[in-house]
Parts: sequence; structure tokens; C-alpha cells
Amino acid sequence: MTTIEKNICVGEVVVSLIDWDAIGVDKGELGVVFEVYDSGRGHWGAQIIFEAGGHCGYSDEEIDQWIGRTGLVVTELANYKFRNIIQTVMEHHEGLFNKAWQNT
Repeated sequence: MTTIEKNICVGEVVVSLIDWDAIGVDKGELGVVFEVYDSGRGHWGAQIIFEAGGHCGYSDEEIDQWIGRTGLVVTELANYKFRNIIQTVMEHHEGLFNKAWQNT
């Protein structure tokens, strides 16, 4: 069995390195990882929600190219359990992820 080295974690604060017009994310906008998953064939991915509410799943290669790392992990979010995207968006709207924007 192959172990996949995931170098990002749930609760990690990141920053978009480019504009993502399709999901409404601006270059320099902060995001927080809310799920990390195996995507098969030795690869992994992560789902990120950004300050303004844009969200997307990124492959490990996309993260390396288009997502900047801040080095900050919000411990209160590190145990976040992703259930579905509707729930995550509702929790974002309710302010659950605000700590990620306040800590940078």
C-alpha cells in the first residue's frame, strides 16, 4: 500500500495567487482548507473556502501552482468535519471560518 504525503491540513489558512473569476475569488484573498482527500493514483486534493464565500476543490498540483501557504493553522478549525458543501457554505455565512481571516 502506498502512503500519500499530503502537505496541507484542515484548518490551514491559504491565499489565492490568482483571480478565480468562475468562483468569485480574487488574487490575494484568504481561504481556509476544510477537507483534504485522496483523489487516486497517488494524488490528493483539498477543498478551500475563501473569505467572500467562493469555494472549490483543488488537486495537489493546482495547490502547488495557485495557492499560497501562510504557515498558519487555526486550531479551532483543524477538526472540522466536512459533511456536504451546502452545510459548509451555511457555516461560512454564519461566521464559523471568521477566525481564519482574523488571524493573519
